[in-house]
Amino acid sequence: MGHKSREPTPLPPDGGSAASPTRSSKIVNLAAFALLGLMGALMFTSARDDTLTFDEPAHIGAGYSYLRRADYRMNSEHPPLMKDLAAVPLLFRGLPEWWDDATWTEAQQYEFGLKLLYDSGSDPDALVRAAKAPIILF
Repeated sequence: MGHKSREPTPLPPDGGSAASPTRSSKIVNLAAFALLGLMGALMFTSARDDTLTFDEPAHIGAGYSYLRRADYRMNSEHPPLMKDLAAVPLLFRGLPEWWDDATWTEAQQYEFGLKLLYDSGSDPDALVRAAKAPIILF
């Protein structure tokens, strides 16, 4: 077995070290971060005026019940991660507990979500915006 010698890594044309990023790659990275920032800002501002889709109350209510009760029977046809993320901001809102209500005991996911959003005494639009924020950040 012979030992092969490694050839030195050629230097970039600008004379910098091979490990240091070039000026053009820095510009590309900066542009990517700027575009991601712009995209995030546009998503937050456009979500402010969006109405709920049909299934969002069910997802938000299910996520809230997952985190508060560790009970996964609502909306079990979908994975829980995004629902959990959406419900995290709601944990700090002091929402009333609906665990004795028929919407919870009978696992009426849509009705439970609507009750959580619209009968809690909180601003439903603010609750929905809070629930959408972690999804946008994700």
